[in-house]
Amino acid sequence: MEDVFIKPDEDLLDPKDDIVFKAMLTSNNESSQKTLKHIISDFTGLKIEEVRVTENEPQTGSIEEKHLRLDVSCIFNGREVAEVEMTMDADKFEFTRVEYYLARLYSSAKTKGIKKYTDYPNAYQISIIGNRIVNKENEDPISFYEFCDLKTKRPINGRMHIIITELKKLKEKKFEEMTATEKWTAFFKWFADRSKADKLNKLIETEEALKLATNALRYVSKDETTRRMIIQRDMARRDWDHKMACFEERGIAKGEQIGLEKGRAEMKIEREIEIARNMLKRNYRIEDIAEDTGLSIEQIKALKQ
Repeated sequence: MEDVFIKPDEDLLDPKDDIVFKAMLTSNNESSQKTLKHIISDFTGLKIEEVRVTENEPQTGSIEEKHLRLDVSCIFNGREVAEVEMTMDADKFEFTRVEYYLARLYSSAKTKGIKKYTDYPNAYQISIIGNRIVNKENEDPISFYEFCDLKTKRPINGRMHIIITELKKLKEKKFEEMTATEKWTAFFKWFADRSKADKLNKLIETEEALKLATNALRYVSKDETTRRMIIQRDMARRDWDHKMACFEERGIAKGEQIGLEKGRAEMKIEREIEIARNMLKRNYRIEDIAEDTGLSIEQIKALKQ
């Protein structure tokens, strides 16, 4: 493959941005399709025959819809399901979050016609975390989780798997000593760091998958729609931070804790209304919107008027 290495003057988007990450894996070009296939294969350790993206809706300006828009959901090898995501805002509840989304992913898998439990599909939640270390007990940048016996640690041979990559844990190694997943970790960690440009190019040269990912990023970086979505997302985030600060200041200015709590409650209602409006625009069922936002059906119907 030619013309894949990063040039000094190239304006390439950072794959650690969740919008860019999703576009890199789901754009309608051969490099993106093959990159997704390689990532799932390298992180699960499975041979991948084919991959089909099952959710690839365009992003909106609301950062609160992140879980509906920016995870890459797909089916591979005909029936197995996977969700791949880039997370730069993980918090102390990250394990709880990924466990919930894995359960939701598994329950959504197609099981029609399957009669034996042993034939049920596997579900994989693959999370790449860039802003913090969530598993302090394991020094390796890649962690694998399954349900197991708490005493013996024996897995129950289930179908649900969590794979977490923590970029901050990456240690310096010779390329020939790195696993495929460690190379992906280095690729994402170093990509936007210009001081690592020479080293990154040498890393890319070692793996066909990284060459494909670079070409996919080159394609995405030329897409004005993706760049506009990044700007809109950043504007929405700034607006939201400003609104939060204003509500908190209002409560503090009153000198009463009840004022602060009221401001936060108002902010939460406004957030849920914003989410509901966006979901209505995309023709979600009112019942589903009510379940996701906590708003009443009457409140949601009123938004349509």
